[in-house]
Amino acid sequence: MIQIKNDEMIKDSSHHARALVLDDDPAICKMLSKLLLRLKFDVVCTFQGKQAMDEYKKAKSLAEGFDVVILDLIIPGDMGGEEAFQHIFEFDPKVRAIVSSGYSKNPIMSNYQNYGFRAALPKPYNFSELREVIEEIMQVS
Repeated sequence: MIQIKNDEMIKDSSHHARALVLDDDPAICKMLSKLLLRLKFDVVCTFQGKQAMDEYKKAKSLAEGFDVVILDLIIPGDMGGEEAFQHIFEFDPKVRAIVSSGYSKNPIMSNYQNYGFRAALPKPYNFSELREVIEEIMQVS
């Protein structure tokens, strides 16, 4: 797990946005963390589905929570984003989750709403695409 705090956001506001990321590729976690920091998020990156579930539940129990959760659909050899999301959704049906994958033909990517996700973010994506998706789901409670 990697945790990155946005010091500028902490200075600017008593409330800062928090993002939880599940991706098995450390390079993607690092890149995504940098993009999310630009959007004023503190970021927790996890590399396994169970780790993401545990972090979500722990944060919620501490009344911190996460404003956005970005889950990689496929985690080789481990619980992927779909299964992790099902557990998180059972725990918190109001979770704002984005499914992300390089497998754009996967039915979850094209019908994400049917699976409970708020948005889909096909890989590769750029900063503008990430910002647009996050702004969209942050507007809906």
